[in-house]
Amino acid sequence: MNYPAGQSPGERLETHRAPEGKLCYRTSPMPLELASKQLGRVMVIACRGRIALGAEARALEGEVNRVTLGTRSVVLNLTDVDFVDSAGLGLLARIQRSLRTDRGDLKICGMRESLLKVFTITHLDRVFELYDSEEQAIEAFRQRASSVSEPAKPAKRTILCVDESKDVLAYLGALLRRLGYEVLTTRTAADFARFLRAARPDAVLAGQGMGANQEVKEALRRNGIQAPVLLLPPEFSTAEAGEAARQVAERLEELFHASQRPREDRQ
Repeated sequence: MNYPAGQSPGERLETHRAPEGKLCYRTSPMPLELASKQLGRVMVIACRGRIALGAEARALEGEVNRVTLGTRSVVLNLTDVDFVDSAGLGLLARIQRSLRTDRGDLKICGMRESLLKVFTITHLDRVFELYDSEEQAIEAFRQRASSVSEPAKPAKRTILCVDESKDVLAYLGALLRRLGYEVLTTRTAADFARFLRAARPDAVLAGQGMGANQEVKEALRRNGIQAPVLLLPPEFSTAEAGEAARQVAERLEELFHASQRPREDRQ
């Protein structure tokens, strides 16, 4: 990605909507830069830096909202992205879901090998449409390529996820469904109680703040739910996404494996 002459990566650039095919630059005082261009009915957003919890994620979400007023077909070019955390992947999942709800789609291109490995580890390479180049992703829209059609594994257990972050919940939902779990997510204690009664989950996965929430604890006690509660580590939302996924998967596997052992073996 070529940036305007004389501008360093950390400098702020004021931007305006550019004519079709011309880059319009939008950067912020954070390790993420965004450059957008429109090609026909497809909006291409090139990212440079990190996609992570906080200002970076808000900047990307805001850019997507701005540039998709006239089109719901988006290509995200991650050629110059060197880090994505769990919340960042959750944001991408939310963007994809929002675009598909309006009959659009999100396609991703140009990932480095290290970042592609994160998508593979988290099984999200089967959720997103990934392309080697920007041209291939745009052509896929022109051919009206269907979304990734490989079905998820049959649901084996139900997990209720509760956290204050919508991006963390989106990430957990996408990850756990690809691992074969049925997933319910909520950000409120009231909905948490309703889901408990209706779904009787096999496990509860809670963020640190929600895990200490007295309403959540009271809902578990009042409904007589014996499902184990796994607390996400405090750094989960900002951790490298591949490592965060591995830890969650391993903890769930250990949990359900232990629950299947005879009682005398668990004493």
